Amino acid sequence: MKTLYIGETNRKDIKYYYELDESACNLYTGNYETALEEKPAGVFYTSLPDFGKRIDILTEICLLFDEIKYRPPAVWTKDAVRRSTEQFMEYIIVARNMSVKFNGRKTEEPQIWVSGCSWSSADGVSDDERWATLLATKLNMPYTVLAESGSGNSYQARKLLSADVRENDIVIFQTTTPHRETIIYHNGGQLHVNPNTYEHTPDLHKTYSPDRLDEITLVSNQIKDLRNVINFLEKIKARFMFWSPGAILGMGTLLVENFRYKEYFYLYPDLMVDFGTDGDHPGPETHKKYADFVFEKLKQQEEQT
Repeated sequence: MKTLYIGETNRKDIKYYYELDESACNLYTGNYETALEEKPAGVFYTSLPDFGKRIDILTEICLLFDEIKYRPPAVWTKDAVRRSTEQFMEYIIVARNMSVKFNGRKTEEPQIWVSGCSWSSADGVSDDERWATLLATKLNMPYTVLAESGSGNSYQARKLLSADVRENDIVIFQTTTPHRETIIYHNGGQLHVNPNTYEHTPDLHKTYSPDRLDEITLVSNQIKDLRNVINFLEKIKARFMFWSPGAILGMGTLLVENFRYKEYFYLYPDLMVDFGTDGDHPGPETHKKYADFVFEKLKQQEEQT
């Protein structure tokens, strides 16, 4: 998982990035050619001034990342940099959505698609340790991870519906808490909003009230979006299952009641057994258990058909 933060390269932000990843890397014109090879995953950060007049290079680099996050400073050094950065973020969202790599297919043969939040992307473990990779190894199939840290059910549903999912593909949708919504922030910058977002995004409460995350409309829309995914997957004859990691990512009463007794929905029964390197998300042993759990449920589905 490679994440690029774009804002201003100042002391306060640098401290934040190194708290996320002790090997966080500043990208600029002097190191972009080798930095991604030397550090294949983790946190990177940059700003428009770091690339001077070569914004074309920064645009190409953005398409190589799994996730792009806009992180404005509390106070911009120059208003012109703020405006340029906001315009760039608006452009890059469009460019990434047009990129095949963003949610593209890996093969013409059946493959696995994984949707979800940070439990599936997955924070705190390496790509080789995450449950999606372990599951793909068990099934001996290529896979694409659409999951994004901090994202919600509706965002993942829409992302999956725009993916190139085909007949006989396997779709694994990891549900998350309902208190999440993706918004357009600061003239085009995309932001996944959940309760934790307010700790890291200055003044977000002024434009998006935390109370909105508790609105019944938000949950209702998630139910509709997930049903649209189910209808789509049934229509194209893809194999699929939905699963919840359980209490630690509680789905809430309405979501649970809508999916509890469905033949394609499974609730993981156990707690996490270890933590990842961030001390917050599931660790390698828990990801192994998740992979085993999903694998067994897929086998059960196959035996019942």
